[in-house]
Amino acid sequence: RTLELESSNAFMHNLSDGAAKDLMAPLYSTIEYFQLLVERNLKNLDATSLNFVEGVNNQGARLRHMLESLVEYSRLQEENPRHVELDLNMTIQIAKQQLHQEILKHEAVITIDVMPVVLGNESQLITLFRNLLSNGIHFRGNQQPKIEISTTYISESNQWHLMVKDNGIGIPEEDQFRVFDFFTRLNPQDDLSRIGMGLAICKRIVELHGGEISVSSEVGKGSEF
Repeated sequence: RTLELESSNAFMHNLSDGAAKDLMAPLYSTIEYFQLLVERNLKNLDATSLNFVEGVNNQGARLRHMLESLVEYSRLQEENPRHVELDLNMTIQIAKQQLHQEILKHEAVITIDVMPVVLGNESQLITLFRNLLSNGIHFRGNQQPKIEISTTYISESNQWHLMVKDNGIGIPEEDQFRVFDFFTRLNPQDDLSRIGMGLAICKRIVELHGGEISVSSEVGKGSEF
């Protein structure tokens, strides 16, 4: 049964990866043709029509982001990602640099403990911290986002326990079990550019490093991953 499960997982991985990639080309072409059509007829479009155009562009960008995220997730299914010694201090700094504009825009305050050197895949761990930091900034509520990254060494298991804590809007208890699922957006009115794949990708990255990820949260008092 183990071999059957592995074979089934491999099949689903190849199917989702192939389907996502095959859908990208016609999607990109459709978006390009639509933009050309709009440009040729821009002078004839009234305010209502321009609102329709904006809606189509937003939904097209959202679908493109969804497909790109599926491809990114499928690539995480690699059985043997290359693990090397990594200074997590540097890894987190790179993740912060990639969010530089977002951090400046929202005046986010990020506090980081001295991090350990671990065995891991650099690009995956950068993605992990970037997604968690971005999550904390985006779901900040009406206050200045403050995010703390800390760590504790667990000698019994020779493991590091990493925590990313924010002061955002929090997650209702009844929704916490599904925040790591595909395409989970707890607020349908939320920014459509966010498709609900970030935490699913985080979960897979942590699993590939032999760990587990969970969330502790209270509405109005932030979340801790």
